[in-house]
Amino acid sequence: MKPGAVDVPSDYGMVDPLPFHPVYDYSYDGIMRSFEDGLQRLGLDYIDILLVHDIGKFQHGDENERHLKDLSNSGFKAMDELKNNGVIKAIGLGVNENQVCLDALEIGYWDVFLLVTVEGEASSGKELVTFTQLGAKRKILSPTLS
Repeated sequence: MKPGAVDVPSDYGMVDPLPFHPVYDYSYDGIMRSFEDGLQRLGLDYIDILLVHDIGKFQHGDENERHLKDLSNSGFKAMDELKNNGVIKAIGLGVNENQVCLDALEIGYWDVFLLVTVEGEASSGKELVTFTQLGAKRKILSPTLS
């Protein structure tokens, strides 16, 4: 597998977004626009968890550095404001890579990471140790193995 867009998204469990064209915008304005659009589609005035979805090299290849910078420079601020204003209860990431979670910890405080590893991607377990150490340092819950 190579980073970036895939030819047949359904081969990777992705749904055809028609009639929509996905636009990845992790800036303040992009986060706010996506949040408002989501509320309208759902018919709600708040949501429980707002996740940044599909940020990482697997999804964006070389463009990921720009996307991570947008999130760091302004997108996280939007999410934090929404949480502080009480229209969302938690913020986090929904991603396919361990590294992007570690990178995000340098941006700010997150409530949750939804990490789904890609089929065939092996994990050495060192990421779990790193998360546990960072969690202890920040006084947040550590992951557990079952």
